[in-house]
Amino acid sequence: MPSIRKKKEKNNNILSNYLERQKHFVPDIPLQPSIDLHFCIVVPCYNEPDIVETINSLKNNILPKKDTEVIVVVNSPEYAIPEILEQNKQTISILNNWQNKNNSSHFSLHYIHTQSIPVKLAGAGYARKRGMDEAIYRLNLVNNPDGIIISIDADTICAEDYLKQIEQFYEFYPRATGCNINFEHKLENIEDRNLKNAVAQYELYLRYFVEAIRITGFPHAFHTIGSCFTIKAVTYCKQGGMNTRQAGEDFYFLQKVFFLGDFYELNSNVVYPSARISNRVVFGTGPAIQKIYNEEDRELMVYSFESIMLFKDFFNCVKEYYINSNGTIKILDRLPQSFLNYLDDSKVLQKLKEINNNVASEKEFHKRLFQYFNNFFIVKGLNYLHKTTYTKVTISDAVRSLVHYLKKEQIDNIYDMLTFLRNLQKSRPVILQQ
Repeated sequence: MPSIRKKKEKNNNILSNYLERQKHFVPDIPLQPSIDLHFCIVVPCYNEPDIVETINSLKNNILPKKDTEVIVVVNSPEYAIPEILEQNKQTISILNNWQNKNNSSHFSLHYIHTQSIPVKLAGAGYARKRGMDEAIYRLNLVNNPDGIIISIDADTICAEDYLKQIEQFYEFYPRATGCNINFEHKLENIEDRNLKNAVAQYELYLRYFVEAIRITGFPHAFHTIGSCFTIKAVTYCKQGGMNTRQAGEDFYFLQKVFFLGDFYELNSNVVYPSARISNRVVFGTGPAIQKIYNEEDRELMVYSFESIMLFKDFFNCVKEYYINSNGTIKILDRLPQSFLNYLDDSKVLQKLKEINNNVASEKEFHKRLFQYFNNFFIVKGLNYLHKTTYTKVTISDAVRSLVHYLKKEQIDNIYDMLTFLRNLQKSRPVILQQ
């Protein structure tokens, strides 16, 4: 028992130390948190007319045993147009009314109104960080470093067992640092045929890429979607908190979290992100859907399955470097020349030697290995290969290659392909990162 108390005190110091390093952080919610606060749901909100649907989907959930707070960060950049400021003003009014009618000690809604954010900072990253830092502050007040931060978006609807599943997940895996949550776009609700096709292709690509990367043996093959993950408060602080990137903040943040280990997928749960077209950020769901939508019957061009499989050969090989460095080098030389050129440009052999000289065990070697040969390394390599040797293929051709590799019956329809990959990933209700 004393060791458990000491660990909790240490973890709580991590929260306090993190907050002390956030020089510009000032708590914004005046009400004291419930002593039993355990779940903080952070929702960035920019020019969102339907935020109440997201809030209601959370309120109508089977609520967990411990108390839950929703922290909505209503935000706008400097020089925002009057229409956006007016929408945010209406949102504040809606949130106030919702609070007055629905707040309780067990489930409560709070909001932060952040205006005139410098243009170079304004975006989902800044808003997400602002809300998550507030969540850390409130969990620290009640001495709960194992509290859970849940990340969703203001246009996301949650399944009715969403919160209960998250609670049960952390009860079953108490050492977990965090988890992804399964997602599905509600295609059946999209009347525009072209939009429905674009959304289906984009989700298909997300699932294809993660599934293909997993086959390579890469241990951090997870989705990185801002509306679909949870994380322990102490984990959030250990990784330095959310970044303020205007787009892709979720991807960059989660890459750091994965390397702590004990990160999972919770595929038995589900959230439903919006399927709308948006140009708010330079990349992500909205712009990707827009690109496909602009040309009717156009197929998304993606990395070929064959090019991704080169990383399977590479990872299988370098895992043996700790035991047999000379043998590894000889096997590497058998890889295609274009891939060897990329490895040479990336100074792979120098990095392998450096890792090998600074670890004391094979287990530590493997962990350090994938800190360097990470998602960025893979994506950079795929871009290199598709400029020099490979040609991108349609998403349907890529999935056919994946299905063939899995020795499953061939599928020709985009929607059937998506159903296949959804079911494949659902068949692994919880995946433990090795």
